Amino acid sequence: MNYSEIRMEFEKLGAFILPAKYLDDHDALYLICDSKDEPYVGSSHRLTGNLAQHLGGNVSNYKRKQIIDPNSDVLFIPLVPHPPKIDFEGNRVREGPYPETLREESRMIKYFQPSLNRRSR
Repeated sequence: MNYSEIRMEFEKLGAFILPAKYLDDHDALYLICDSKDEPYVGSSHRLTGNLAQHLGGNVSNYKRKQIIDPNSDVLFIPLVPHPPKIDFEGNRVREGPYPETLREESRMIKYFQPSLNRRSR
């Protein structure tokens, strides 16, 4: 499954994939949310549950990371194993080896990652 197919699957669930703009202490994160018009409002508990189930029932869920709305619930999926840094314009600023597709072998989390040469937006 490539990145475009993964994005289409998430969009069927009402989720939209964008580069995270608040990196905090994480190397690079992607935000999955339930609003294309207000992408940093965050995901509802319903959507979070749907995405968790869609990803195999186990996702890394960082709550209330204060992206823009400190009261929002947001769902992050970290990129592995050596994610690139992403600047505030969504540009990759450091390259590294990482998977292009969902990692079925992961025990705890299934990941998604755009290809090396494709912008995430």
